[in-house]
Amino acid sequence: MHRELEHSNTVLVAEDSDFFRKGLAHGLIERGFRVIECTTGEECIAQARHEPPAIIIMDMLMPKLNGMAALQALRSHPATASISVIFLTATLKEQDVLGAMDLGVAGYFAKNSIRFDDLVEVIRKAIQPAPQPIPPPLPPMEVPLPVM
Repeated sequence: MHRELEHSNTVLVAEDSDFFRKGLAHGLIERGFRVIECTTGEECIAQARHEPPAIIIMDMLMPKLNGMAALQALRSHPATASISVIFLTATLKEQDVLGAMDLGVAGYFAKNSIRFDDLVEVIRKAIQPAPQPIPPPLPPMEVPLPVM
């Protein structure tokens, strides 16, 4: 199978809370996604470089390397620069939201008010392939008639 197709529905969940990470993974698997789990920003970067997912759902506040630093590292590497990222956070700080949006995140959700269906909708929109342009029709061909 082609590598892009193989990972077209893979979601990498980077979350240090076992409860929250397992709950996300379970819900995503039930909706047909393939899920890879990790617990730190470093693991997220390494996993994304090893097996690029279609999208990453990442906690902003993780031990060692927070979500913003991990996102900057992902954006700076050619193999991971274009992977869509959705941030989850316990606190919505305006400067964090704006900084994440400047780095092109696909979404930003507060953990205490997240609606799972909204998250899934953002994931699906972010990973759907870009529509291919329809080529213009070819001009009619003029076929010369034989001269008699």
